[in-house]
Amino acid sequence: TARDQALMILNEARRMKQIIESLMRFRKASAAGKVPLAVELLLRDIEKLARHELESAAIELELRIPREVPRVKADGEQLRQVFLQITRNAIASLQEVPKDSHRRLRVEVVPIGNRVQITLADNGPGFVEPARVFDPFFTTRQPGEGVGLGLSVCYSIVREHGGAITAENLQPNGAAVLIDLPAEPSGVLEEFVPGSARAV
Repeated sequence: TARDQALMILNEARRMKQIIESLMRFRKASAAGKVPLAVELLLRDIEKLARHELESAAIELELRIPREVPRVKADGEQLRQVFLQITRNAIASLQEVPKDSHRRLRVEVVPIGNRVQITLADNGPGFVEPARVFDPFFTTRQPGEGVGLGLSVCYSIVREHGGAITAENLQPNGAAVLIDLPAEPSGVLEEFVPGSARAV
C-alpha cells in the first residue's frame, strides 16, 4: 500500500541520516581540541549517561580505577563518544543473557609505563567475528537496528589519539574491548578515586 511504501521511505531516510552522522564523526580531531584529561572522569560521565539503560537491563557495572592514573591528551567529547558507544554495544549484547542470570559490565583502567589501558568487558555471548568488529558497515544486528559504523568510528578516533583498540572474546563467555592510549608525561591525577568495584 501507499502507506507501507511511505513508511519504508521514512525508515530508509532515517537510516541514511544515521549513516551521514556517523561518517561525519570520522573527522580528525584538531590538535587544539586536545587537552590533558583524566580518563576516570570521562568514564564516570559514561556511568551517569548510561545509568538508566544499565538499570533497565539489570546490568551490574563494575568500575576498577586505581588511586593514581596519568592523564591523556585527548578531545574529551570524542573519547566520551567512544566509551559510550562501546558501553551501549555491551548493553545490547547483554540483553541476550537471561534476566535471571548475572549480567555484568566491567570497566578497568590500568596505567602501564607511559600508556593507559582501559578495558570494557562483559559476560554476554561475545563477538561473532572479533577480527571484523571495527570494519565499516559490519554488523550482526537486524536491518534497521544499526548501520555498523559505531565501532569503526571508535577505531578511527582512538587511532587519531595515538592509541590502539582491539576486541576479543573471553572464556568461557563474554567479550572485551581494550583501548590503549598514550599518557601525558606529567599528567598524574592526584585526586583519590576508589579502586574497588562497585555496582550501579
